[in-house]
Amino acid sequence: MKNLMYSFIFSLLIFINGSALANDNSLFFEEDGRNWVYAGKTHVGEQTFVPEDDDPKNWYEAIILHYIPARNIPLEMYYETFMKVLNEKSGNAFRSEVIQNDENTLIFEWWIDPNTPGAQHGWIKVSKTNFGLQFFRYTTKKIEEVDNIKSQWKEILRKYNFKITPERINYNVDFTLDGRDWIVADDSKMNKIFYLNGENEDNWSERFSISLFDHSGVSPYTFYHNTIADLNLRSGMKVKSKIIQSDNESIFFEWWFPERPHSQREWYKLKYIAPNLASGIKYTMKNSANVVDSRNTWEKIIDNASPNINFKYNIVVDRNYSKNYVK
Repeated sequence: MKNLMYSFIFSLLIFINGSALANDNSLFFEEDGRNWVYAGKTHVGEQTFVPEDDDPKNWYEAIILHYIPARNIPLEMYYETFMKVLNEKSGNAFRSEVIQNDENTLIFEWWIDPNTPGAQHGWIKVSKTNFGLQFFRYTTKKIEEVDNIKSQWKEILRKYNFKITPERINYNVDFTLDGRDWIVADDSKMNKIFYLNGENEDNWSERFSISLFDHSGVSPYTFYHNTIADLNLRSGMKVKSKIIQSDNESIFFEWWFPERPHSQREWYKLKYIAPNLASGIKYTMKNSANVVDSRNTWEKIIDNASPNINFKYNIVVDRNYSKNYVK
C-alpha cells in the first residue's frame, strides 16, 4: 500500500506524458558532461529531459523545467506549501533542507529515506521572473550515488537558470456556436486573425482575433479605461461601453458608437496569462444591425475561448551566480 502511495506522489512530481525525443532540443552542463535529451511534456506543462542513454519511460535521472504564472508568492511560502502537500500525501515521508534563499531565488534539497522502496533524491531551484515562478529540478533514483553527485548538482542549480520567452500563442475556439466557416488569415506567433470564408483583410464584415502582448503591470480596469479613452480620441466621437464581467486578472467589455446606429461594434476580453503578459480576444462587426442576435453567441464564444502560450526555455548562467557562495 505504501509503495502505491509513493508511486502516486512521484507521478505528481515527474509524470511524463509521451516520450518522443526532440532532435534539436537538448541540455548540456560542463560540470555534468552528458547530453540531456527532451523526453516529453507533462499534463501541467513541465518539460522533462533525461540522459541520452536513459529510457524516457523508465528513467533513473531527470531534469525538469517548469513555469507557473504565479504573482506575488513569497518563495519561502511556496517551499513550505510544497513540502506540506508532499508530506500530507505520504505520511511525512519527505525530508528537505534549504540550500540558498535570497530575494529572487530559493534552492532546496528533498529526499526520502534511502531504505524506502522507490526512493528518490532531488534538488529544486525556484526563481522569480517577469512571467511568474520558474522551476529548475534535478531528480535521481540512483540513491547510492547521491553522496558523490551532491556537490555537483548543488553547483549546477546555483550556477544555471533558464530564461523563458513566449514562443507562440495557440487557441481553442468553438466556432460551431456561430455556425459559419471561419478561416485563419494571420497565423503569426503572437497574433491570430480570423475572417469569414470568402472575406479577407481588405474586404470583411466581421473579424475575430487573438493576440499576445506586454501589459506592463496595467490593471484590467486601467486597460479598459485607456482603451475607451483612445477610441474617443481617435474617432472624435463619444464611445459608449459596457463591462460584461471582470476580476483581478481579466475584463470583458463591449463598445460601440451611439451616434452612428448600426455602425461598428466590438467585444473584447483581456486576460492576464502571467505578470506583464496578457492575451486579448475580440470580435468586431462593421454593421451591428443584427446585434441582438449576435450578442449572446459571441459573448459565449469569447468567454469560452482559451488561448495558451508555448514558452521557449533557454539555459543561461544565473546573473546572480557567485563562485564564492558557501553553504
